[in-house]
Amino acid sequence: MKIKLETLQHQTDALAAVDTAFPGMDTMSTDPNANYIYANPLIRYRYNDKANIDIKMETGTGKTYVYTRMMYEMHQKYGLFKFVIAVPSPSIKEGTRSFISSDYAKQHFSEFYENTRVQLNVINAGDFSARSGRRNFPAQLSEFVEATRQNTNQIEVLLVNQGMLHSKSMHRDDYDQTLLGGETSPIKAIAATRPVVIIDEPQRFPRGKKFYEDIEEMKPQLIVRFGATFPETTIGRGKNKVTKIDYYRGEPQFNLD
Repeated sequence: MKIKLETLQHQTDALAAVDTAFPGMDTMSTDPNANYIYANPLIRYRYNDKANIDIKMETGTGKTYVYTRMMYEMHQKYGLFKFVIAVPSPSIKEGTRSFISSDYAKQHFSEFYENTRVQLNVINAGDFSARSGRRNFPAQLSEFVEATRQNTNQIEVLLVNQGMLHSKSMHRDDYDQTLLGGETSPIKAIAATRPVVIIDEPQRFPRGKKFYEDIEEMKPQLIVRFGATFPETTIGRGKNKVTKIDYYRGEPQFNLD
C-alpha cells in the first residue's frame, strides 16, 4: 500500500502561526562568530523566552508533520539548518524517525522544497560504546555537529529522547576525539552549533527539572514546543498560591482545540 500525505488546513494554520511568531534574524549583530560555518545564523532575541514559541495541538492531529515542515520552512526562509528534536521516550523517537525518514514524507516535502533534504541523525543507547579501548563519538553525532553551511541543500537534524539526552555519555568530556577542533563533550559540541530545539510533549520537560536543564545545556537560540499538554507552574505561597500553565509568552501562539 502506498501512503500519500495531504496537507490539512489546521496544519497550515499552525505553520502560519509559527511564521508570525518567529522573532526574525539578527542581521545587525556585531558578534564576531555570527558567520561560524558550523552553526546556525543568529536569531533575534535568542536565548530569551520572548523568542520561544508554543504550539498546542492534540495528539493525532499531525504535530510531527508540522514541526518537520517547519524545519524546511525555516531553512528556506532564514538559512537555519541545525535542529534538535527532543522527545520523551524511545518509542516516540522511533515514530518520529520512521515518519521523517519515510519515502512518502520525503516525496511529499520535495513537492514544496525541491532539492532540499533532511539528514536525520538519531542517537540511541549503545552508540557511545567504547571500541578498541578508545572512547569515540557516534558517527551520527559527528555528522550533525560538523556539517557546515556550505551544503545549502541539506538540513541537519539530531533526534534524541530525554533519557539519552540526560545520560552520562552526552555530558562526559573524556572522549578520545574532539569535535569542531576542540570540544570533548557532546552536549557542549551541540551547543556550539546554536541549534533550534523542538520539544515534543513539553509536559515531560517541565522547566526547573533535570530534563529541561539538559535542553538548556544545549544553549538553543530558539525553542519551539509542540504538545497537547504543557507543564504547570506555581506562583506565590499559601492562600496566594496560583497554579497556571507554563507558556513561554503567557499563552500558546497556536491552539488547536
